[in-house]
Amino acid sequence: MAFAENLVENVETLLAWISRGVKQAAADYCDIESVDDEHTITMRDGTLLTVIRLHGSYRMIGAEEFQDADTKISKSLKAYIGTGGHAVHVFFSADPDSAERDIRTALAPSMATAKRLNLDLDDLFEEDIRHLSKFCANEKVFVTLITRPAAVTVGEQKRDQKAKEELIAAHPLPRLRDAPNLFAAMSALRTRHSSFVSAIMGDLRDARLAAEVLDVHLASYEMRMSVDPDFTDDNWRACLPGDKIPVRDMRRDKKDMSGAFWPRLDRQLIPRDGELIDLKTVAVGDRIYAPMFIHLHPSDIKPFQQLFLRVVETRMPWRMSFLIESGGLGILAFKDFVSALFGFTNGDNKLIKEAISEVRNLKNRHNELDVRFRVDFATWAPKSERKLLANRASRLARSVQGWGGADVREVSGDAFQGFMSSTLALSLNSVATPACAILSDITSMLPLYRPASPWMDGGAVLYRTPDGKIWPYQPNSPVQSSWITVMVAEPRSGKSVNGNQVNLALCLSPGITRLPLIAIIDVGKASSGLISLLYHALPENQRHLVASIRMRMTPEYATNPCDTQLGCRYPLPHEEAFLVNFMSLLVTPMGKSAPADGMVGLVKMAVQEAYKYYSDKHNAKPYSRNTEGAEAVDAAIERYGVHIDDQTTWWEIVDALFERGAHHEAMLAQRYAVPLIPDLASNSREPQFNDMYGAKKTEDGEPLLAAFSRMLSETIRSYPILGRPTRFDLGEARVVSIDLDEVAKTGSAAADHQSAVCYMLARYVAAKNFYLLEDHVQNFPLQYRKYHEKRIHEIRQDKKHIHFDEVHRTSKIAPVREQIVLDEREGGKWGVKVTLISQSVTDFDAAMLEFATCKIVISKQNEANAGIMRQMFNMTETAEYAVRHLIRPPGPHGSTFVAMFSTKRGDAAHVLNNTIGGIKLWAFSTTNEDTYVRDALYSKLGPAPARRLLARLYPGGSIADELERRKRRLEASGLIGDGQDDGAINEIIKDILAQHEALQREA
Repeated sequence: MAFAENLVENVETLLAWISRGVKQAAADYCDIESVDDEHTITMRDGTLLTVIRLHGSYRMIGAEEFQDADTKISKSLKAYIGTGGHAVHVFFSADPDSAERDIRTALAPSMATAKRLNLDLDDLFEEDIRHLSKFCANEKVFVTLITRPAAVTVGEQKRDQKAKEELIAAHPLPRLRDAPNLFAAMSALRTRHSSFVSAIMGDLRDARLAAEVLDVHLASYEMRMSVDPDFTDDNWRACLPGDKIPVRDMRRDKKDMSGAFWPRLDRQLIPRDGELIDLKTVAVGDRIYAPMFIHLHPSDIKPFQQLFLRVVETRMPWRMSFLIESGGLGILAFKDFVSALFGFTNGDNKLIKEAISEVRNLKNRHNELDVRFRVDFATWAPKSERKLLANRASRLARSVQGWGGADVREVSGDAFQGFMSSTLALSLNSVATPACAILSDITSMLPLYRPASPWMDGGAVLYRTPDGKIWPYQPNSPVQSSWITVMVAEPRSGKSVNGNQVNLALCLSPGITRLPLIAIIDVGKASSGLISLLYHALPENQRHLVASIRMRMTPEYATNPCDTQLGCRYPLPHEEAFLVNFMSLLVTPMGKSAPADGMVGLVKMAVQEAYKYYSDKHNAKPYSRNTEGAEAVDAAIERYGVHIDDQTTWWEIVDALFERGAHHEAMLAQRYAVPLIPDLASNSREPQFNDMYGAKKTEDGEPLLAAFSRMLSETIRSYPILGRPTRFDLGEARVVSIDLDEVAKTGSAAADHQSAVCYMLARYVAAKNFYLLEDHVQNFPLQYRKYHEKRIHEIRQDKKHIHFDEVHRTSKIAPVREQIVLDEREGGKWGVKVTLISQSVTDFDAAMLEFATCKIVISKQNEANAGIMRQMFNMTETAEYAVRHLIRPPGPHGSTFVAMFSTKRGDAAHVLNNTIGGIKLWAFSTTNEDTYVRDALYSKLGPAPARRLLARLYPGGSIADELERRKRRLEASGLIGDGQDDGAINEIIKDILAQHEALQREA
C-alpha cells in the first residue's frame, strides 16, 4: 500500500513538473514565488522586486518642468541600471469602464457621513457617480524596481547557496511540493535592492513626483487586478508568509506538509485559467484581451502624453508596460558584425551600422547609457463582444503607430504570454521585440508625469483633469497645515457652484458626527442653493441647524458686538482684538482707509474701561422688569422663583438663571449686562481719558475725544442695529449664510463704509464661537467652567469655515482687511478654513496672499492680469499660460479652472475641471426664476424627485432659455405687462407637473 502511494505521488510530481514546463495552467506563466519582507517580492530565480505606486506630478507640467523632472529621473536610473543586474518595469493602465467603481469608492466616506448626519442626498451621489464616470477613467501607474542575481558577484552567489544548503542540512524541511520557496532570495542581494529602492524613491520625490512603496499585500492585490479584476474584491488580500496559515486539504503523501504551510502565491495571483481564443486573443474570466507589442520602435521620440491624448479620445480601456534593462548594445553585436561585413550589399545595412555608431557615440562621448527595452500593450472588452475588441485593438494599434512612427504586432507565437507581458510584473519574459536605445530617450516616453492630487487618499470633492483623471480634494483636511483659499472669479464664471460644492464637501467630511460650523458672508444669493439643499435634506426636527438670513437695518437684526461668552465679565483676548478692530472701523472717517492717529489706542482703552466699569464689582447695570426684548427672562425669573429687589443687577440674574440650568435665558439676560456702543462713548468722558487723550487732536484739528464721541453717535444714527442689546440670534444654526446685498452697497464713501461695517458685523454674528480654545476656560468664572469645557471640546472637534464673497467691497477700509488677515494668520491654529472671493487678483492685499494655501483662478486672465498674477501668486510660466489660455466657463463638460495648493506633501498646481450634472446644478441654482420653479416643485413633489425631474427636462440647470421663449410668445399675444408677467414661469411649472404625471403613468 505504501509503495502504491509513493508511486502515485511520484507520478503526480512528474506530471506536475511536465505540466508546468509546457505551461498548461495560467499560473505557470507567473514568475512570482513568494515575499522576502514587508515591501519585497521574490521571483523563482531569486530576483527581488518592489512595486511603487506612482500617483504622478504635483506640478503643472510644461516644457521646462518636463525637462527638469526627466533629467533627474534619467540620472537616477542610470546610476543603477548601468551597473548591471537592475531593471525597471513601468506599468500604466486606463480603464473608463472602471471609473464608476473608483468614483463610488471615493465617495463612500461622504455617503457614510451623509447617512450618519441624516442627510438625504442619495440622488446627488448617484448622479455624481453616473455623470463623472462619463468623462473619467481608472488610471494606474506602477514602477517596479527589479534586482536580479546578476547584481552580485558569482562568489557571493556561491556563498549564499552554500549557506542555504548548510541551513537546510542542519534543519531539514518537510516535503513541501505545493508551498512557496521561502529561500529563493539571496541575502547578498537584499542590501543592493534596498539601496536601489531608497535611492529611486528619494529621486522621485526630488523630481516632485508623488510615489509610495506598496507593501506586499497591496502589491499582490494590484498584480491580481491586472490579471482578473472581475474576480477580485476590493478587500481581497493574498495569504503571505507571516499571515495566519489557512486550513487546507493535505496531500495523500503524509510526509508532505504543504497543507500546513502558506499557499503558493502564483496560484493566488492568477485565480482562473485563461483560454486561447485564437493566435491574437485571450479570454480570462468574462473578458477577452488583445495583447500586442511594439515591433519597430519609434524613430522620433515623443512623450507619453502625446500617445495618451490619442488614445483617450477613443474612451477605450488599455494598458502598456515598459521593461528597461541594461546592455542595449549587447543585443546588436551580431547585427553590427554583419552590417560591417556586408554593408556594401544593402543600404539598410549601412543605416544599421550608423544607428549603432550613434548609440556608441552618445555612450562614450556624452556619458549616456545604452539600455535594452521592450514595450507591450493590451486592450480588452466583454467576452461576448468580439467585434468591439477587434475595433479597439485596431484603434490602439493606430494610436501607437502615430506615436513617433512605431510599428505594432499582435501575433507573438504565444498569445497568453503576450497577455502576461502586459500585466503588472507577473512575468519579465516579455514577448515584445527588444530594442537598443539611450536611457534618456526612454525615460521621456514613460507615463510618469500624469497630474497627481495631494489628497490621493480621497476627498468629498471630485474634480477631474481635462483629459479625464479623477482628482480628489478634501477641504479642512490634515493634508494642509492651514486652509486659506483665495479665489479670483468674475461673475457667471462658476464660482457659486464651486463654492457651494466645497462647502457641501465640508458638510460631508469623513468621520464627522455633526454638521460643521460654516459662516458664509454673501452678497446676493450665491449660497442660497446650498442652504436650500441642506434644509430639505435634513429631517424636519433638524432643519434649524441651517439658516439663510438677509441682513437689514431693522430692530430685529440688532447686534451688540460687545457681547461676551456666557458668564464672562470681560471679552476673551481674540474677542477684544475683534472689538477693537470693529470700533476702529466705526471711528474711521468716511472716505478714509484708517482712523486718525491715536484713535486705535483710544478705542482699546475705551473697550477695556467699559467692561471694567460695568462689571458686577463696580457699576453693574441694574435689572429692570419689563425691559423690551427680555420677556423670556422675566418669565424665567418667575418660573424659577429667583429673588429680586431694587439692588438686583443683570449680572446677578445671569448667575441665578445659570445655576438653575436655564442657560438660554441666562444668555438673554447677559445681553443687558454687557456694555453697549453708546456706553463706550459716554464712558470716554471719565477723567482718565482726558488725562491720556485730552490734548490729542485729529488732522482736522478736532479734539480726539470729541471726534470719538461724535463718530460713535453718528454710527448709532446710521446703524440703529448697533445701539441696542442683541436681538439677532442664530440659535443652534451651524451652517449659516448671511446675505449683505441689501446693506452692503458701493459707489460712495458712505456706501463703502457701510459695506465694511456690515461685513465685520456679519463675521462677528456667524463666527463668534469659532475661536474658542481649551486654554480660554481659565478666563471664565468658576461656576461656568464645566459648561464651557464641554462646549469648547465640541467646537474644537468641529470643522469650521468663514467664507467671504465680494471681498473687493472691503478694499478701502483698513480695519476690515486687518481682521481678515488676522483670521487668515490664525486660521490653522484654530482649525478654521477661510475663503476670500473677489473678481480680480488686485483686490487682495499682499498680506492676504501671503497666508493663502489655496489659490484658485476661475476666470480667464488677459496678458496684463496674468503677469500681475504670476508675480502675486508666484506662478510658473506654465501656470501663467494656463490662466491665459486653458480656463473655460461652465458648459456641458463642466468648468475648467487653475488651482494651486500648498500642502504638507509639497506645492501642487494643476488645470482642473469641475464636472457636475443637472441634479446638483438645480440643487445649487441661485437665479430668481430657477429657485422659484425649484422651490415650487419641492413643495409638490419632494426635493429629490423634483431635482431628478428638473435635471431630466432641463439638464443645464436652468429654465432661462425656455423662459425667454415663452415670454416672447406671451408678449406676442399681448399678455406681458397686463398683470401676466409671471404667466410664463407658472406655465412652465404646470407643464413640468403634467410631464411628471405622464411619467408616473408610464412607470
